[in-house]
Amino acid sequence: MGSSGFRLEKFEDAYKLPKDRSGLPVPEGMNKKRLHFILGNWWLDFPSTGKTMVELWDAFTPRQPAIDGVIAIDLPTIRDLLTVFGAIKVPEVDDPLTAANVVERLSYAVEIEHAPRGDDRKAAVVVSLTLTSLVFGRIGRLSGMRMLIRSLVVGLGTMGVSYLAGVVLL
Repeated sequence: MGSSGFRLEKFEDAYKLPKDRSGLPVPEGMNKKRLHFILGNWWLDFPSTGKTMVELWDAFTPRQPAIDGVIAIDLPTIRDLLTVFGAIKVPEVDDPLTAANVVERLSYAVEIEHAPRGDDRKAAVVVSLTLTSLVFGRIGRLSGMRMLIRSLVVGLGTMGVSYLAGVVLL
């Protein structure tokens, strides 16, 4: 958040980011050899997840731009934001997404409409990247951002897809 307010500078699928070289220990029970950025949402509490994701971000080679923090938006928050914004049209979903239908429509789009065409993880990423980009675009046009941003830091994942992560540079 700069003097001009919130601005979405860059948003990418976390799977397209460079491989990180973190020396952070792998949590017990994760069953992985290394802790990578895309696994940074392992913890149930957001403060631990946010701290770990910043540490993993800082471990990327080549170095990435500095970030001030991490914002996560879960599906209930998307639903609440759609109550404020009104409907959003996502090209990958036939009907406009509203607060009343977002949970059902996104689940249907990922599991029924896009999954038969191929990799269901890819479908989840495409739909949620588009939705998240549109939501952050609308957030950027709102006034009174301090109060809104505080309400955003409530959970993990977009659409309940635990392996999806995006990057927002503030």
